[in-house]
Amino acid sequence: MDWHQLIQPKRFGIPHTDAITECGRSHFHKDYDRIIFSGAFRRLNKKTQVHPLNENDHIHARLTHSLEVASVGRTLGTAVGEAMAMEGALPERVSPDDLGAIVQAACLAHDIGNPPFGHAGEQVISEWFRYHWADSRFALIEDQKERTDLCHFEGNAQGLRLVSRIERHYKEGGLRLTYPTLGTLLKYPWSSTHVTSELKKFNCFSSEATVLEEVAEQLGLTPLRSGVWSRHPLSYLVEAADDICYAFIDLEDALEIGILTLSQLEWVASPLYSKKTLAEFGAHSTRSLVGLIRSRTIGYCIEAVVAAFLSQQTRILEGTLHGSLINYTHEPVRASLQRAKEVANKEIFPRAKIALTTLGAEDALHTLLDLFTQAVFKRFNRHPLNQHEANAISLLNSNCPTPYDTLYEHYRCVLDYLSGMTDAYALRLADELRPKPRRQWIKKLGAFTAQNLTLR
Repeated sequence: MDWHQLIQPKRFGIPHTDAITECGRSHFHKDYDRIIFSGAFRRLNKKTQVHPLNENDHIHARLTHSLEVASVGRTLGTAVGEAMAMEGALPERVSPDDLGAIVQAACLAHDIGNPPFGHAGEQVISEWFRYHWADSRFALIEDQKERTDLCHFEGNAQGLRLVSRIERHYKEGGLRLTYPTLGTLLKYPWSSTHVTSELKKFNCFSSEATVLEEVAEQLGLTPLRSGVWSRHPLSYLVEAADDICYAFIDLEDALEIGILTLSQLEWVASPLYSKKTLAEFGAHSTRSLVGLIRSRTIGYCIEAVVAAFLSQQTRILEGTLHGSLINYTHEPVRASLQRAKEVANKEIFPRAKIALTTLGAEDALHTLLDLFTQAVFKRFNRHPLNQHEANAISLLNSNCPTPYDTLYEHYRCVLDYLSGMTDAYALRLADELRPKPRRQWIKKLGAFTAQNLTLR
């Protein structure tokens, strides 16, 4: 792969290079602005990061997580750009800030396709389709690629669909981002048809296969095999920024609501900092101490990731680097992040899963999937709708499929709408649309909120 082609400022969705320049904004800064002003990004403010519908104002939602990942990503991209500039490796008219802006924009959108209730929501949607696949409403879908798509809902693939087709310019380029930003967003540049027991994630539904092919061709990504390309080099920095943030921020949130103790957080971060150094800064409260630990550990990780990228750049450009950049960092960084994963898997995620069950998240998604898929199936076959189904169709609004869409596209439109919901909206809508009387989630939410308030 060649940096000149990898960072060209051409835009997806328009037939010519977007050559308009503005004072203070590069093409890649425009990408960032288009993402941050989008409705899909704004809704991340009410989507679960780990702890659902928590009333503690210090707890992260998907939006605050994405902003922090973007901040770390910008630093990583700019630092790599500065090192490349010193070696004369940057293309003409490309600055280190351009690399920082590309990574920052991609980081900002890395979770934009996540459904309500986070990864638990992805699992519920996928399992619902697998369980119901023998139903008559899916019998007409014979294409194996389309069947695989529906049975493997993936937030990364929904993110590409959203920014390239759905948001802003509907089915005409979406946000019309530059190819470098789209390429950097692709952590898994292959489609759902390549899912295996070992390779469970992907960045493209079959409905966006042509998008992936166009991005790969424009950027000159190395083809590894049919339908699979090497990653854009800067996507490794997006992945690293995400890994760094969720490793430490998830622990910070857990400490805030009483799941972890300060000693557990210190144990995780201890390979990366000295208590004597911390004492010199004079932290006056637990929160200030935690903030200092976070700052020191993230700073150390950033330096290590930049060094790893530069040392592995040849392999990255050849498309032969395997795994995350974190695997190529210093031992203290790898040890600290591994400790963070162990603590999260043991102490944090099981509690979050219980909270989602208490709220009735799975039941809410089942209710919505039952109703909306039945409604679009009957609409596709020109069958009369009952009142609940008619209400569901009216709610689809801009997501409503046209009479010319296939049945698969009808279900994709349902998932576009459903995955865009916030947690609270999904719960409320399911309660309003399900047959009465069954309005229990309000009581559950009230009790759950009261419980969280006591932990503030």
